[in-house]
Amino acid sequence: MKKEVSIFAKVTILVASFFLMADAFVITPILGEIAAAFPDASASTVGLTYTLSSLCIIPAALICGKLCTVFSKKTLMIVGSLLVAVGGGLGGLNANIAYNLIMRAIEGFGAGFCITLVPTIIAELFTEEAEMTRMMGFYAAAGCVAGTICSIAAGKVATMSSWQNAYLIYLFSIVIIVMEILFLPKTPPEKVTLETEKPRMNKSTWLWTVYAFIFAVLTNCIFLKGADYILEKGVGSADTAGVFNSLITIGSFLGGLLLAWLTAKLNRFVSFFCYLLMAVAAIVIMLIDNSLTIYAGGFLFGLGYGVFFPHIYAQATSLSEPNSETHTLSIINSSYYLGMGLAAFLIEFVGKIFNNPSASFSFLFMAVSCAVLTVIYLLQGFTSVRIEGQTNNM
Repeated sequence: MKKEVSIFAKVTILVASFFLMADAFVITPILGEIAAAFPDASASTVGLTYTLSSLCIIPAALICGKLCTVFSKKTLMIVGSLLVAVGGGLGGLNANIAYNLIMRAIEGFGAGFCITLVPTIIAELFTEEAEMTRMMGFYAAAGCVAGTICSIAAGKVATMSSWQNAYLIYLFSIVIIVMEILFLPKTPPEKVTLETEKPRMNKSTWLWTVYAFIFAVLTNCIFLKGADYILEKGVGSADTAGVFNSLITIGSFLGGLLLAWLTAKLNRFVSFFCYLLMAVAAIVIMLIDNSLTIYAGGFLFGLGYGVFFPHIYAQATSLSEPNSETHTLSIINSSYYLGMGLAAFLIEFVGKIFNNPSASFSFLFMAVSCAVLTVIYLLQGFTSVRIEGQTNNM
């Protein structure tokens, strides 16, 4: 008989989306203040206050995948949350750049645990695929809300007091720790079976690891170059870029909510639909230079992004080997964040190859890449349907 998951456990999972977005969204609004506070620090050193925690997510995710065969996910989740509370919440305690970077590394390591564990906890508690997919989408949608709140709160706190106090937002992790202790069911460590000897990935999940890396690189063409493109084309200002980013967030939120419905309706063509939306978004933005089409493109891009991001984890979980879910998602998380970390360098590298470092070229590169992937995913969808049909007729 299926065990019902309590409403409090569901709320705890959704609230834990704080870790998905707070890692970056607390810091982004105060980067200017951090740079001003450390005038002797290089731009790359100041930039590390944003990127270092994301880089630490990669080894943390891999270590977490190993530890899940020894400790319960609930225990590791509490440890990760505690690291975020300490490394993040106390990050502004000392106005010293070295101290700041050490604490950012600790926070990133804790976030790596939590970001890896939440999807696996969802998969463990929601055993029916449709139910699991729905919760993955809701988790991603909640992350959009958490990111927006963190960004607004960090900016307000920094303006009203100081950039150092903005780090106190991470202390919200303490509330989440209490909820995890009270409401998350404790499950045993993932068992290592005699057949597999150790957690392993199959060909399908390795393929989704590649998809995650490509997705991270391509979507960063807009995340990294969106504001530059608006200024480059002369179609708006920083305010326009702010609205553009807000519409991406709104689209992503809606995409997360629609994931389960779209999966039921489109089945094998969800990936095709997402990349079609992102390709159309980039083309709309490039072809018509005015703020309204840029806003429409931002919303369409966000919708595609918001569906595909949780779709990666839902598919990887469904396709993973028994007792290898955490190991699989730790690899995929590492691949995604590696793509995010390398995106700026790869986009710059492609620009140098074509002797065009402009933001417009980055958008063109993304549009062409998404169009190619749209065709690939369409063919893949038809192939999957044909194979399933042949299997059912046997």
